[in-house]
Amino acid sequence: MPNLVAMLEILVAFSILCVAAVRSSDPQLFNVLSYGAIGDGAFGKAWDDLCGSTSNYVVLQIPNGKSFFLEPVNFKGPCKPSHLQVQIDGNLTAPTKPGDDNEGIQNWIQFVSLEGLVVNGSGSINGQGFACIGSLGHHESYATVEDVHVSSCTFIGTQNGARIKTWQGGSGYARNITFKDIILESVNRSIIIDQFYCPHKTCPSERMAVKISSVRFAGFYGTSLDRRAISLNCSQTIGCTNINLDNVNITAATPSEKPYASCINAHGMAYNTSPPVPCLIH
Repeated sequence: MPNLVAMLEILVAFSILCVAAVRSSDPQLFNVLSYGAIGDGAFGKAWDDLCGSTSNYVVLQIPNGKSFFLEPVNFKGPCKPSHLQVQIDGNLTAPTKPGDDNEGIQNWIQFVSLEGLVVNGSGSINGQGFACIGSLGHHESYATVEDVHVSSCTFIGTQNGARIKTWQGGSGYARNITFKDIILESVNRSIIIDQFYCPHKTCPSERMAVKISSVRFAGFYGTSLDRRAISLNCSQTIGCTNINLDNVNITAATPSEKPYASCINAHGMAYNTSPPVPCLIH
């Protein structure tokens, strides 16, 4: 897998925007540099103060011109403010492997039980191959995610671009999710829905699955390392519905290769999309 220069995937447990947010009042600011050494618990301390603030609109600032070597961190709610913003203008870098204190931790950055969250900024996130994203429905759990919006992001040399993945056997739903205005530079897998997620060599086939519906991929441009640039693999019993792609133009990173799309029980429409997605069920 290529080095991850900038990594920003969907964290499907919260609402995320990569565009500037406008609020009616000035926010209360929480700059991580005000909380001690770079990366040394500063993020967690700043988040705790932010989450407990009595202000309506709060911003966690990760300042420009700074690089942060960040151990796994959990931004957990619910929080008192109704408008939460994480402003990433600096550069975040994951450890190449978990430290002794992080044994058993599977995710690098987690956002849990939050509403009204915006993540934006001009910085970068370098996962260095660290598992960054938790999956829905693990251990046959019930999970719900909705109203997630990702826009104006660039993925450079990442393993995945826009991805939604769920474990077999789970239940619940993931719906009203939008990926818009995304640039891909030599991304391994560009657009993915995977209801068969399993990191093990063998997994039993399950009938239950987290229901995925009302997902839109719009304004994608760039290159894919994998010839299968678009993969929409949905449960054969539950399936995915109202999956829409429009203005997607993904070419192969290797000029001699031709990208293609594949689907399993995915229902929706594709407009102005290259590669074409004839496997979508109308």
